[in-house]
Amino acid sequence: MERLTDRQIVQQMGSADQKEVDFILEYVYVRMYPFVLRFIERNRGGQADAEDVFQDGLIKFYKLVRQGRIAEEVNVEAYLYTICRNIWLKKLGREKKPDVLIEDIEIVPVEDTILQRILSKEKEAHYQLMLQQLGKDCYKVLMAYYYKNLPLKIIATEMNYSSEAVAKNKKSGCMKKLRQLLIEIPSYKKHLQ
Repeated sequence: MERLTDRQIVQQMGSADQKEVDFILEYVYVRMYPFVLRFIERNRGGQADAEDVFQDGLIKFYKLVRQGRIAEEVNVEAYLYTICRNIWLKKLGREKKPDVLIEDIEIVPVEDTILQRILSKEKEAHYQLMLQQLGKDCYKVLMAYYYKNLPLKIIATEMNYSSEAVAKNKKSGCMKKLRQLLIEIPSYKKHLQ
């Protein structure tokens, strides 16, 4: 099955065509459920818990999309995973289980999580400044790739890079700079949590 972009997922989920909505809900289920199942199984839950949590999380996400409260630029995997994670943590809290939590780092790419938070409305000004500290080119590349969801080929053209590979290397280098900046300036990292 062809991998859909986050924008396509949000657009189809908001469609008036019920067949399109059913298709996209099934697509998201197949793509995301294994991550939620793994997280819940590692944190004192079972398959039945994961199914309940994922269904509740997907319904909540679907309602937010239908209400127009989810931007098309959102990272669907990170957002839905966070909803499901929060549902499970609330359930664990009600059952008064220990606070030990095992995360699976591979579930949500660090780059996507960091940039989603950087681009959040409440903290945008603070993080815009942080991104600008990376330099003009890094700022443009990261904003184009993560915020505007532009393919590397288009970024290469817009930035006058010789190829898509150059744009990819530039993006990787900029993410490395961003990670280093987060290590060097702890106050930035604190705001991302």
